[in-house]
Amino acid sequence: MAVLNPPKAPAAQDPRAAVEKALGNPQGADLPSISKVSKINIIVDDATRVTPTKLLLSVILPKLQNLGARQDQISISIANGLHEISDQQTVSNLLGDDVATSYRVVNNNGSDTSVFADFGKTGRGTPVEVNEHVTDCDLRILTGIVEPHQLAGYSGGVKAMIPGVSSEKTITANHSLMLNENVRVGKVEGNSLREDLEEAAALTHGSGQNFIVNTVVNEDREIVHVVAGDEIQAHRKAVALSREISSVSVQEKADVVIASPGGYPRDLNLYQSQKALAHIEGIIKKNGVAVLLAECRNGTGSKTCEEWMTRGAQPADIIRRLKTEGFNMGAHKAYQLARFMVKANIVLVSNLPRELVESMHLHTAANLEDAYREALDIVGSDARVVVCPYAAATLPDLSPQR
Repeated sequence: MAVLNPPKAPAAQDPRAAVEKALGNPQGADLPSISKVSKINIIVDDATRVTPTKLLLSVILPKLQNLGARQDQISISIANGLHEISDQQTVSNLLGDDVATSYRVVNNNGSDTSVFADFGKTGRGTPVEVNEHVTDCDLRILTGIVEPHQLAGYSGGVKAMIPGVSSEKTITANHSLMLNENVRVGKVEGNSLREDLEEAAALTHGSGQNFIVNTVVNEDREIVHVVAGDEIQAHRKAVALSREISSVSVQEKADVVIASPGGYPRDLNLYQSQKALAHIEGIIKKNGVAVLLAECRNGTGSKTCEEWMTRGAQPADIIRRLKTEGFNMGAHKAYQLARFMVKANIVLVSNLPRELVESMHLHTAANLEDAYREALDIVGSDARVVVCPYAAATLPDLSPQR
């Protein structure tokens, strides 16, 4: 029926100049005078994101120094959230060897309760605990990428701080809001999870200023746009720009959707790869088939998710268990998989062991051809088929006339 590639978006002719221009024309907030700032922290994404961090730092760091900041005033935090802690090689790959060895680098560990400052609770009851190394700084520069996100609507903005450098308690409480119907990919305004994390970030303002530098990239991971400034105003501008190059219309729902998250690191593990399913959920028919191609070189990414998937005999059992036992991280990923499986089948093509995949009640196939044949066996040979090669960065939508 269709191949749903994101709209072609030409890369910025000079990516460095695009970053410099954004810093020189911030939206809604200016960089403060460095003479009034004693400590600066730059928050960067971990290795699960495709953010062009080295390029951003190659502009941001000289900019700060030109404004009068000394090297010893500047530190860098890795926004691991509850992901695996970045080892030294990963940090060097993310930042570049020179930056990794020249600046203090702080790896956020959401489980280390000793490193977080307490800023109270949001109106929805989320405890706000943020890495005190970050909140001790007068200026926090939040970098990131803005693209469709299954929970926050779009990534970027304050997500670098919450959940990026927050505690497990904060992350779990905020993520529990995913059970609300208004939490979904592509929705920012009126999304209770996005609103909660932005309220949480606002509670940190008394200790220092947050200033974002966010990028929008095309399917080739080239910078198309850069925005800087206020954590809300600049982010919403980036959302509008991202929506233009991620939204794709499809005229009718498909029996089969063949999808890839979009390659490494989007398919680093099953935990990350699942996000592709959230993006195609709205365009697949009831009892249809999603063929998910995801390498998963680092396994499932969550032992908790494995345990929940293997214990639940049926997807509905996993959903009931989460609602009975209460929300927890890892289990939420099993819930997301189960919620999709209630609607449609999944055939996974990956490097995960067949026995493991089948124990999680997922269909598996050795290659795309076998997966496609299995899909047709389920829905019939006259299936309507859609292909979504960059699903994690694409926002498919049914055309209004249908």
